[in-house]
Amino acid sequence: TRIKPLERFYSAEEYHQNYLEKNPNGYCPDHSTGVVFTQSDKPKVDNTALLNGKQIVILDSQSYCPYCEKFKAAVAND
Repeated sequence: TRIKPLERFYSAEEYHQNYLEKNPNGYCPDHSTGVVFTQSDKPKVDNTALLNGKQIVILDSQSYCPYCEKFKAAVAND
């Protein structure tokens, strides 16, 4: 990998700035940013006995998420 000096920089539109502050749940599905989010006040749900012994966790995005849509089509809506 060669590292070269930056020749030009184009700043993103304002609505892209401070993304994680504006979207505290991060980007679906990769939550490996290292940013620690505040804990939700929602109570934990016990999902130990789902689908006759099969267990599955479904994360649903509040906005459009192509990975979530693909998962729903391939797995969840079976």
